[in-house]
Amino acid sequence: MKNFGEAKSNIDYKRKWEEAETRYRNLEKKYHQLETGTVKQLQDKIDQLQRDDNQFKFIKARIVEICSSRQLTNIQLEQLKLLVNSNDLSIETIANKNDFHQQTIKLRDILITHNNELLNRFEELMNKKRKRNQYENDLIDDNDKNN
Repeated sequence: MKNFGEAKSNIDYKRKWEEAETRYRNLEKKYHQLETGTVKQLQDKIDQLQRDDNQFKFIKARIVEICSSRQLTNIQLEQLKLLVNSNDLSIETIANKNDFHQQTIKLRDILITHNNELLNRFEELMNKKRKRNQYENDLIDDNDKNN
C-alpha cells in the first residue's frame, strides 16, 4: 500500500509539475507578446513624434519665411491661419505680435500722403510756369503790337 501511495503521490506531483510548467510557458509567451507589442507601440509612438516634430519644423520655417518678408497681406494671413490650423493660437495674436501687416498699411498710407504732397507741389509749379509763360507770351504780344 505504501508503494501505491507513493506512486499516486509521484503521479500527482508529476501532473502538478507539468501543469506548472505549462502555465509558466503560457505566461512566458504572454510576456513575450506584451513585450513585443509594447516595443512596437513605443516604436510607433516614436515614429509619430518624429513625424510631428518634422511637421512642426516645417511649419515653423514657413512662419519664419512669411514673417521675414516684413509685410503680411490678407492672403498671407489666411495662409498662415491655415498653416497654423490651431484653435489655441489665434491669427490676431500672430498679427498683433509681429504687426507687419499693420506696419505695411501705415507705410502705404504715409507713401500715399507723401506722393499726394509731391503731386500738389508739382501741380503748383506747373501752374506757376504756365502763368509765367502766359505772362511772357502776353508781353511778347504787346511788344509786337506796339512795334
